[in-house]
Amino acid sequence: MNPKRLSLLPVRFLALLVGVVFSLQCLANQPNGTPTKFIPDQGYLAWRQKLLDCLTPLRLMCIAAHPDDEDSETLAFYRYRYGVRTSILLANWGEGGQNEIGPELYEELGVIRAHETMEASRLVGTGRIYCLNQKDFGFSKSASETWSFWDHDRALEEMVRILRIEKTDVLITNHRFGTGHGNHQAIAGLAVQAIPMAASPECFTGQIRDEGLLPWKVQRFFQQVRHHEGLPGEPFDASVPVGEIDPLRAVAYQEIASEALLRHRSQGVKGIWNQVNQARITQPENFFRSVLDKDFSEPLRDLFEGMKGAWWLESEEPAAAFSKLLPASDTANGPFQYAILDAMKFLGQDSFRFEHALNRAVEILSASPDSSTIKPETLLEIPGEMWGLSLEVHCSEDPLVPAQESIFSLIVHNQGPAMVVVDSFDLAVPTGWLLTPIKQESGSLGPFKQAEAHFLVKPASDALPTQPGVVDLYRSRQPFQPQIRARVMVRKDGNRGAVSPISASKSQPHGKSGSSRQSALCLSRWRHPEKRHRLEKMIHPLHFGSK
Repeated sequence: MNPKRLSLLPVRFLALLVGVVFSLQCLANQPNGTPTKFIPDQGYLAWRQKLLDCLTPLRLMCIAAHPDDEDSETLAFYRYRYGVRTSILLANWGEGGQNEIGPELYEELGVIRAHETMEASRLVGTGRIYCLNQKDFGFSKSASETWSFWDHDRALEEMVRILRIEKTDVLITNHRFGTGHGNHQAIAGLAVQAIPMAASPECFTGQIRDEGLLPWKVQRFFQQVRHHEGLPGEPFDASVPVGEIDPLRAVAYQEIASEALLRHRSQGVKGIWNQVNQARITQPENFFRSVLDKDFSEPLRDLFEGMKGAWWLESEEPAAAFSKLLPASDTANGPFQYAILDAMKFLGQDSFRFEHALNRAVEILSASPDSSTIKPETLLEIPGEMWGLSLEVHCSEDPLVPAQESIFSLIVHNQGPAMVVVDSFDLAVPTGWLLTPIKQESGSLGPFKQAEAHFLVKPASDALPTQPGVVDLYRSRQPFQPQIRARVMVRKDGNRGAVSPISASKSQPHGKSGSSRQSALCLSRWRHPEKRHRLEKMIHPLHFGSK
C-alpha cells in the first residue's frame, strides 16, 4: 500500500466537492436571514467521515451545566479532523432561563432547548448527548447553593454510569472551580468526584452486576483557560488549534462552532451570539489546564498525546500516520483497519473495489466478539446510499395507543441506475410490543422501482407516553431516543448494503408519522393542540441533510 497515494486520492477527489458544498451552504439561511457557512456532511464527505471514525478508537466528552455551555470548537476539531467519537453531558436542559422566541417556559422551554442542542450538536458532529436531569432553578452564586437544589447522590451515580457507558478517554469543560455560575462550579466539581469512582469496581456495583457495565478510567480531565470564564495569560498544559481551516469543508472549526451556537435560538436571537462569535476569531487556539494529576512532564502537543490510537501525532503526513497505527494495534483489529484504509483509498475512485473493501471490513467486524462500538449496518449504509436507495416509513395511526394495533409500512425506492436485490425488511420494536409481518416484497428491484413491506405493531399495554415532550424528556438519559427502528438489507453484484429511513437528525417531531431514522412514537396527545403545532414548527425549522 502506498501511503502517499492513500492520502492524496481521497483528498484530491473530495477537494472538488468544496465548491459544490459551499454553494449548497449558501442556499441555507439562518433565522435572521444571513447565509450559513456550514451544513452537516452529505455524500462523499459523510462517507469518508464514517470511515475515518472507524480508524480512531479514542473518545472525547465535554461536560457542561446548560445547553450552549459546551466547547463546540474542540468537539468539532477532534471529530471532523481525526474521527474521535465525541459526546456531551449536560446537568440540565436550561428550563429555568428566559425564552427569547416565544412564551414557553420551564419544562416546555426545556423541550425546545433539547431540540436546539440536538441540532447544534449535529453541526459539530456530536451524536451522543446525555443529561443528568438536575433542576435548572435559575442563577446560582455557588456550588453549595446549587447542591441545595440538586440531588448530589443521584447526579454522581448517573455521571459515573455515563462515563462507563461512553468509555471516555478525555474529559473537557469550560467551567471552573470556585468562580462563575454556581451550576458551572457544581458540574465541574462533580466530575472530579465521578472520575475515580467510575474506575473503581467497588463503586456503584449495581451498574456492573445488573447493567453489564465495566469500570472505566478516564485518562485526562482538562479545564479550559484563557477564555470568558478565565484570565489572559493563565498557564496551560495543552492547546488545540481550533482556528485552523478544515481542508475538506473549507471552514474553520471555530466557524462550525459559531454556526452551532446560532442554533440555540431561544437564548440568543437578540444578537448576543453574534458578539460571542466575533470574539472567537481573536483567539485561534483553545488552551487547557489539567485538572487531574498529570501523566506528563512537558506541555502536551495535543489532548491525546501519548495515548494509544492517536495516530495523527505519529507523523506530519496523515497517510504515514495511518500506516503506523496498524502495527501498534491489536492483531485482531489490524485486518479491519487495513480494509477500512483500502475503502478510503478507493472512495470516489473505483466503486467496485471500494464496495469490496467495505464488505471485507464488515465481514471482519461481524466476526468480532465485540463490535459494539461500530455497527456493521452503519458501514453498509454507505453503499446503500451510493446505489441511490431510500426508505420511507409510514404508520396508519397517529398517535399510537397502548395495546391497540397499527400498521407500519416500509417502502424502499431504487432511484439508481442498477438492479439491486432486496434481502430483508427489518423493523425493531421495544420489548413487550407485538410485531407481526404481513407482507414483504423481497427479490430483485429494478431502477426507479419500489418494494414494500407491512407489519402489524401492537404497543405494550403499559407502554409509556412520549408526548408531550415534557413527559419523556425528563425521565430519559438521552433526549428523544427512537422506540422503533427500520432497516432494509440489500445486495448488488455480490456486495451488501443497507438502507435506513430518510432524515438523520433527521428526527420528525415525536408523534408525527412519516419517514425518520429516529422514530419515536407518540402514545398520548397534547392537552393543547395549538401549542403542539407551535412547538413543532419552532424546534424543527431546518432539516439539513434531508432528501
